[in-house]
Amino acid sequence: METITLENSKYEFVKVGQFVKSKAPLKVRFEGKDDEVTIELQLYHEDIKKVGECVYLVTVDGVPMYVGEYSRTLESRWLRSGNYIWHNKDLLIIEEVNSGKRVDFYLAKNVYVMINGREINISKSIEHDILQVEHLPWNKRNKAVDVAGVMRISDLEDLLGG
Repeated sequence: METITLENSKYEFVKVGQFVKSKAPLKVRFEGKDDEVTIELQLYHEDIKKVGECVYLVTVDGVPMYVGEYSRTLESRWLRSGNYIWHNKDLLIIEEVNSGKRVDFYLAKNVYVMINGREINISKSIEHDILQVEHLPWNKRNKAVDVAGVMRISDLEDLLGG
């Protein structure tokens, strides 16, 4: 099992697939125009499509380029008609694959914490945390969020009678 650990945030990801040129393009209609999907996500196991809410990482020649998260399943966020990719970063992925670069796909190794005796998925928080400290070229939200003046409810306990 091949893994990668992000340099600044230290989150660990497991490689679950690689983007490859499809043997036969998928004909689609998008925004009233005919188009073709030419790249597939070749997963190491078919069941990976069913992995629920998680954080994902795309690398190009081993360099982390993009992080994101999805809510339902990997299949519902990334795939269309089998393993053809359907995502807002597909043009970047197509460009890299067509130029001969290796584009790999990873899922976060652990996205759960225990709270009140239950496992809670914190994928959205992990993605947000990564974007605060990693500089990933394909992510647009790389600027650190200014938290000056932001309070926690615990800061107000005395005022609320706690």
